[in-house]
Amino acid sequence: MMSIPDIRKIFFVSGFVFCFLFSSFFANGQERRKGSTKYLPQQQAEELTVILPDYFSGFDLTADSADYLISLCANVPNSRKPHKVIYNQQTGHVFLILQQVKKTVTDTIHKVFGFYPKRGLPALVFKSIKSNIKDNSLRWYNAGITKKINREDFGQVLHLAFQQSQKKYHINKYNCYDYAVLVFNAVAGNDTLPVTHVRFPFIFGKGGSPTGLYADLKQMKERGSNTVSEIRFGSFQAPVSTGRKLRR
Repeated sequence: MMSIPDIRKIFFVSGFVFCFLFSSFFANGQERRKGSTKYLPQQQAEELTVILPDYFSGFDLTADSADYLISLCANVPNSRKPHKVIYNQQTGHVFLILQQVKKTVTDTIHKVFGFYPKRGLPALVFKSIKSNIKDNSLRWYNAGITKKINREDFGQVLHLAFQQSQKKYHINKYNCYDYAVLVFNAVAGNDTLPVTHVRFPFIFGKGGSPTGLYADLKQMKERGSNTVSEIRFGSFQAPVSTGRKLRR
């Protein structure tokens, strides 16, 4: 007859194996490269870790004449069934696009980025782990909201994006969705989005997901409640972050 310690070992090993098998679901707050949303084109850049605020150094907040834009983007796992939290071992991703459009010269500065755990599997086993920011150049997405903001609000966004990037990644409480929505909402005004956590499959509880953001944007657009933001749905590709050199 097995002892209590032996039973505990079996449960621990079984749980570890289970988490390993499903680590691709939540490991990086993104879907596998092999199956970036099934019904979207596959081309996208490698997602490299970047350092804030160095990553934002290209923005010039002293420019006399410029427009500033922030976009919140949702890449759902299955564009034909956007309510599915997981599809073909994909979880999707939520990320931000910041743009400075200079009016005196033909020059737009882009930064496309999202929030990730530093390690994939530990995020499932321990849930709360160290985080990092990755460049999401050329990332495909299915829904997004874009808002024009003033220079002061843009500066606030840069500060908050860095500040919140110091937080630990938590599958249920603070993942890529929570990070991006929090930063956007800081300057959203009347277009502030609710924080919606959806039910994850298996034993993972609830958490933020691009499917929740997709549903909230859909509802907002149908109600006509957005004031000055543009909400759109379809197949879109993010720009290349300014200064990013892509491999050929």
